[in-house]
Amino acid sequence: MSSSPAFPDPMQFWRDALTKFENEVNSLANSALKSPDAARNAQTLSSVALSLQQFSDKAMSDHLRRLNIPSRKEVMDLGDALTRLESKIDQILTHLIPPSDLGTPRPARTRRPTSPPPEAGAVQAVPPPSEPTEAANAPAEAAPVPTRAREAAETVRAKPRAAKAAPTEGRRSARASKG
Repeated sequence: MSSSPAFPDPMQFWRDALTKFENEVNSLANSALKSPDAARNAQTLSSVALSLQQFSDKAMSDHLRRLNIPSRKEVMDLGDALTRLESKIDQILTHLIPPSDLGTPRPARTRRPTSPPPEAGAVQAVPPPSEPTEAANAPAEAAPVPTRAREAAETVRAKPRAAKAAPTEGRRSARASKG
């Protein structure tokens, strides 16, 4: 038996070629950068690239400022400020709310139907559609609303009416005074 696998690794050729290429580039770069001119040219190239990046950053921030759009730095600063505010609010809430109220579970809602469910094998009679039933003619009753929710709903409903009523009355009185 041979020690090589039944199927050769198809990527082994590419790994060998990449390793050879890296070694050649490294030896070429080392020999080229040994001269003082090459080192000076590399330093000049990096300083030009840095100045171009600074120029483009300044131009972009000026452009964003003219368009009234926040820059990335400003958005990051806002995020940091928001994080600090949230931590302060959390600290305040821990002082205001007693620890016993934080993790208190609410009781389970165990509302049960008023009538027993139909038996498993029972068939209920359905009236034909041509005959109206009393249930169909009776007005639908709304489910009882808790007192706080009802009061809140009434308050919300009352506010828009009051806001709309004032301008209408003013127009009526202005029309009456003109006429």
